[in-house]
Amino acid sequence: MAQILRELNFLSFDGFEIYGHLSLPQGNGPFPAVVVLTGGLGGAKDELGRYVKLAEHRRLVPQGLAVFTVDHRGSPGHGPAFAARQDLGGADLSDVLAATRFLSAREEIDSDRLAILGSSRGAYLAALALEQAPYYRAAVLMMGFYDLERFLRYERAHRGADSPFVKHFGRSWEELLGLFPVRDRSPIRFADRVSCPVLLIHGQRDRIVPPEQSRLFHQALQQAGHTSRLMLIPELEHGYSQDTPLWEEVWRLTGEFLAETLGL
Repeated sequence: MAQILRELNFLSFDGFEIYGHLSLPQGNGPFPAVVVLTGGLGGAKDELGRYVKLAEHRRLVPQGLAVFTVDHRGSPGHGPAFAARQDLGGADLSDVLAATRFLSAREEIDSDRLAILGSSRGAYLAALALEQAPYYRAAVLMMGFYDLERFLRYERAHRGADSPFVKHFGRSWEELLGLFPVRDRSPIRFADRVSCPVLLIHGQRDRIVPPEQSRLFHQALQQAGHTSRLMLIPELEHGYSQDTPLWEEVWRLTGEFLAETLGL
């Protein structure tokens, strides 16, 4: 079963120290690996430094995959100064790419068989990472948003001041919408840059991120001539409780896709 190694720290491209959590399968490497980006504020830990987001490790390591969850800047668990460096599709994306480069250089890892998996905000970041660097042979994107401009308009209309975007960044909507170059940070605009097969998974009862976001990205990938599969699960809602019976189907689809694309 999974062996959670010590917390690994390394530098992003701007010299900022970031963190990751690596699990290895039993046996001798090098192992194919999955870079994992979680939802919410990201990372594997909560504000008290406790491991709370390791579902991917439990599910994928028994398949013979190394799993590396990235704590990009803004993630909890590393103190208030680290958490205050929150970004959306900017410096946090650089951290993801630096983490992938760091992971691929480790002797336990087969750098020719890397995948990336993200959920919610993590799926958004994973999609951007796909478009920035040809590191990955496969991507699994769960319940993510890919047209940032459209999604932020939806979020503002449906949750207003209660939106986690407003709370996490400590800005009004007027300030928030001017904080990022939104169009330049929307994965859907750069779908033609993707170079690996993509599996998109979304719950049809998702009230947080509309399933339309995955449909639109799937269409953009197909129109660009890329391999994209869209799996809509009727009763699945948004959330990170990944041990419910509905998630069994999610993990089955994920496992089969990664086995096929990584040659497990």
